[in-house]
Amino acid sequence: MIKAIKKHLAPCSLTQTELESQLTEPLSHRTQLNRTAFQAYMPNLAVVFEENIIDDLGLFCNKKGHLNLASQNSGQVIYGLDPKAESEQDIADFLQGAAHIKLNGTPVKQVPLLRAYQMPESKGFVPALPLSPVPAQADTVVMLGLGLGHALEALLRSPQVQPQNILVYEPTLDFFRASAQVADWHFILETAQERGIRLFLQIGQTGEQIGQDLLELQQAFKAQDVYLYKHYHDPIMDAVYDTLVQPGFNLKALAYGEQSIQPLSHVTQYLIPRAGKVRSNIKREQAALRMAELKSLKEKNLAAFAQEFPDIYEQFKDYQPVQWQAFLDDHGEVNLYHEQRLGALYHERPNELCQQTLQLFADEPNRNDMFTGYRGGKLWSYLHFAKARQFGALLTELEEKGHFIPKTLSSLIWFGLELGYQLQELVSQYDIKSLYIFEPNPDFFYWSLMTVPWHEILPAQREAGLHLAINIGDDGTYLHQDMFEMYQSSGGYLTASSYFYVPRFTPHMQPHINQLKRDLQSYLMLGDNFDHNRYAFRNIEQNIQRGRMRILKYEGRVAEDLAQMPVVLVGNGPSLDSNLQLLKQRRDEFIVVSCGTALKALYVAGIQPDFHAEVEQNRATYHWITQVNDLAWLKQITLLSLTATHPDSVDLFKEHFAVFKQGEASTSAVLRRSKLERELAAVDFCYPTVTNLALSIAVTLGFKNIYLLGVDLGFKDMDHHHSKSSAYYKKGEEKSWHNFRKSAGEAIAVRGNFSPVVLTKYEFQLSRRIMEQLLSEQAQRVQADAGMQASQVFNCSDGAYIQGTEPSPFEQVSAYPKADREALLTHLRTQLFTDEHREAMLEVYRRGFDNQRMQEEAENMLALAKRPVHSIDEALTRLEDEKNNILALHKEGKSLWFYLIFGSSHFASACLVRFLFLDGDEEKALDNFRKANEIWISYLQEAIDSWLENPHKLDEISVKF
Repeated sequence: MIKAIKKHLAPCSLTQTELESQLTEPLSHRTQLNRTAFQAYMPNLAVVFEENIIDDLGLFCNKKGHLNLASQNSGQVIYGLDPKAESEQDIADFLQGAAHIKLNGTPVKQVPLLRAYQMPESKGFVPALPLSPVPAQADTVVMLGLGLGHALEALLRSPQVQPQNILVYEPTLDFFRASAQVADWHFILETAQERGIRLFLQIGQTGEQIGQDLLELQQAFKAQDVYLYKHYHDPIMDAVYDTLVQPGFNLKALAYGEQSIQPLSHVTQYLIPRAGKVRSNIKREQAALRMAELKSLKEKNLAAFAQEFPDIYEQFKDYQPVQWQAFLDDHGEVNLYHEQRLGALYHERPNELCQQTLQLFADEPNRNDMFTGYRGGKLWSYLHFAKARQFGALLTELEEKGHFIPKTLSSLIWFGLELGYQLQELVSQYDIKSLYIFEPNPDFFYWSLMTVPWHEILPAQREAGLHLAINIGDDGTYLHQDMFEMYQSSGGYLTASSYFYVPRFTPHMQPHINQLKRDLQSYLMLGDNFDHNRYAFRNIEQNIQRGRMRILKYEGRVAEDLAQMPVVLVGNGPSLDSNLQLLKQRRDEFIVVSCGTALKALYVAGIQPDFHAEVEQNRATYHWITQVNDLAWLKQITLLSLTATHPDSVDLFKEHFAVFKQGEASTSAVLRRSKLERELAAVDFCYPTVTNLALSIAVTLGFKNIYLLGVDLGFKDMDHHHSKSSAYYKKGEEKSWHNFRKSAGEAIAVRGNFSPVVLTKYEFQLSRRIMEQLLSEQAQRVQADAGMQASQVFNCSDGAYIQGTEPSPFEQVSAYPKADREALLTHLRTQLFTDEHREAMLEVYRRGFDNQRMQEEAENMLALAKRPVHSIDEALTRLEDEKNNILALHKEGKSLWFYLIFGSSHFASACLVRFLFLDGDEEKALDNFRKANEIWISYLQEAIDSWLENPHKLDEISVKF
């Protein structure tokens, strides 16, 4: 049975409530008895009864009236429907044949768990363990995992055995807390006491110290024979088990630290806690027939991949599995087991279990709605966000029926193919337009060649028009990047409103899946749209015309002697407060770059930066900057920002050093059409925060020693989220005018730079990831070019850890000589940043913004948007025609309307697809589509009207303090 808690609860809520009420009194009685027992026999552990804590795993009553454990984070349960019976059967099996080791090193006979004929590709190897029946007067039993305690209780109730020593390791406190309410500890502790059994409960311990513990037992009680029982799979306990059962196990080497235990914690090593058993009773004759079928299927599948996905064929034609091997279960179905962890991927009947996950998906569809996640913030008044809110309101109105899954899916993202038994049923049951399969484990994909009829699915789905993408081997690290590229592709609007199919919860993948959901929503606020593009174009034009902007040259890098100057990028994180005084004392050693709202904190501290960085293009930056009420002070600072920075903000500073932002519509239009792509630089990795921009510029320029100060990207206290000297806090109150709790949403715990854990929010999380991508790409370039020296980035901020940086408290930074700031400024101004090419860029505007031509192109788009549709296929065809029409505008290059509207068009297509598949009835679906289409028509009309009315309009966003 699958482990989703929904499948373990009674289908009727009243029945579930009745079952729970029946357990209330027995649970209370058992807890009280157990409290008394622990106080009498193990008072040091009686504290468990004073705790009212659940870290993750909590008790619940299942539909059979039994107590089980479920994870609050994953919604997955630990046991099947009868945890006690399951544990009792475990102990019965254990007594018949237990992993047996001798502490003096004498080998125990290895017993195979499977036969070679039961394994499709055994190559003569079969899994084996040193197994022996547990004798009546057993020496020592080691239990790796306590769980609910039923197994320990069953061991002591068994008339077959009376161990001298029982050593129990339980690393998860939630298990012990739950067992204190469920297991009969009064019996367990009293029985151990009466029979003289030495019971050692190692609560909170993983077993890593088992070498010392067994050595002490050997020395104190002459322990010799140890019988190992693994109650559940844990990355460290499984590594302990694997170490102990290896031929040649040496107790003293393990006890004295000469042999280390490596946790089996990689994503490709994951097993659910109570995984399946590695065993099979299939007969040789039946197995032989199945082996011939599997071999034939594999050959056909490889031939199909050679035709459809040659890269996959090349990867797997001679592939050798690394960690997972296949075996046939009792019914002849392929299952897998992990060679070191010795647990099976599926409990039994893998095909049936996989089909159950499809039904769960149908019952509770998991989808992303990118256009309902953001309302505009300070950009509320933009046309784009006004229309986004209209789409969201319409969705809320139409979704009153609740959630269901239509037969036609615009996009489905499948996380974790495993053996893929359900793939054929999935593509048969649903008409899927785009299917993205992510499988982090290449072993799993290889074995799917024996379980999935790929040779039938691939050509059939190609003929049906399915867009299929298969990603193998990515643990989630590049998931965001891959999906963003898919979304940005010409047909990517189908991706934006995807269904997520996650057959099995995997802790390594789940954070990436959660992040992807947020990422797909963030494309709305980070992507191009009409308002963003119109203001970007006009800001760039104004900055060129006013003649104060100098733009970074293509491949411009600081001279070697100047590149050694230390550069401090000052963010506005809370840890800045504790470092301001030291920065002031050492001011002359560094080139100081203030980032965004950190400017005011520096001003208050009496530190004038050399550069000030800004990333946003709206006029809100002007209001933030002028929180420093000293225009003469600002006029001594150089602005370091994007070319699209609002000209009013630019005018506040001495001079303006600018970069084009890679990927922006305005950047593409200006550089491509002026043929300056090899003359002026476009910088990547410069969003979403201003510190991303500052770091990207510093790395691009080639500075070798970069220090991050106040770049916390996280916080330890929700009420201290930025420097208290900054514009985020009201004067004299040290209370933020900004509702940070509301904007941060649910805080995310991440690794800290100097602390084990700090809290962060989604925007900071994204910012950190983009910084890590920047530094990773730099490392790859350095590896490819032996003559290139990388920028060293030292993170002096007490916030989130940033991979690729070196944690370094600011007070420990070595002293530098006085920085020659004027020499650097002169070098940048005369050698690296240029005001040439102004006329070439302005000519792009004169030719591209032909209002008559733009109106014609907009009217053509409107005509397409108004074209009637009478079926879902016609609606999809019309969206495809709209896409092709706008791409034709780009190819023709007659005006800049394409650059203004493409992002909005892409977004609108994603919205319309969402409404098209909102109802299972085609007529109702088309009606929903038409209602949403009216919003898109009004968007187009208002966009071109507002442009023609005032094509030179600048952004007027203001911020109230």
